[in-house]
Amino acid sequence: MDVQKYLNRIGSTVPAEPDLDALRSVHTLHLLSVPFEDLTVHSGGRVELDLPLIYDKIVTRHRGGFCYENNGLFSWLLCSLGFQVTMLSAQVKGLISGYYGPPFDHLVLMVTLQGRRWLCDVGFGGAGFSVPISLETSGPQAEGHRVYRIRKQGDMHFLEWQGEENRGADGDWKEVYKFTLDPQAPGGLHGHVPVPPELPLLHLLLQIPLHHFETRWTAHMHGPQAHLHHFPY
Repeated sequence: MDVQKYLNRIGSTVPAEPDLDALRSVHTLHLLSVPFEDLTVHSGGRVELDLPLIYDKIVTRHRGGFCYENNGLFSWLLCSLGFQVTMLSAQVKGLISGYYGPPFDHLVLMVTLQGRRWLCDVGFGGAGFSVPISLETSGPQAEGHRVYRIRKQGDMHFLEWQGEENRGADGDWKEVYKFTLDPQAPGGLHGHVPVPPELPLLHLLLQIPLHHFETRWTAHMHGPQAHLHHFPY
């Protein structure tokens, strides 16, 4: 796997040092370049979590991926650039059911910089954030047309957001997912890939979860072949 080719894939250069500006930059560029998609499952393919295979899919073949693929490969990139990365298990709250999924329903990353912790997620197919979220505060963190916060309850952390229309209304925070800071080993995640066809994940073909960026993707299926097209609003 080649770091420079990965950076070329997302339109980035090698950062001078692994600092917060560099983390914010590669996080945003990754989201703008690599979509959330699960076309492999829809086309009858097999989901593989071996990093070289994910690298080939995303970097070489210019595909997207779901959370385990996007965040798993992004973790490898960050470590290669000198960042301290911890994988975390998250549970997504269902938009319709209102219930949380099981542990390992979603994979997120925690990056520690100079003793401060940051939540990173380039693999969420919903109300995602564009730059890392600080885990050191429970206060609101504005990003474009949305505001995010991390609410703590015991050992559990909840990612929540508000839209522009209800900003400042304390009772209108929407829960996205919850997670603990317990480290997860990459090898231990392989048995938790959500692939049953009844899972809501599989009904979302492709999405760039950046509602305040002027970018859009569409996917076309021709048999087993997936064709991705990018165009501005």
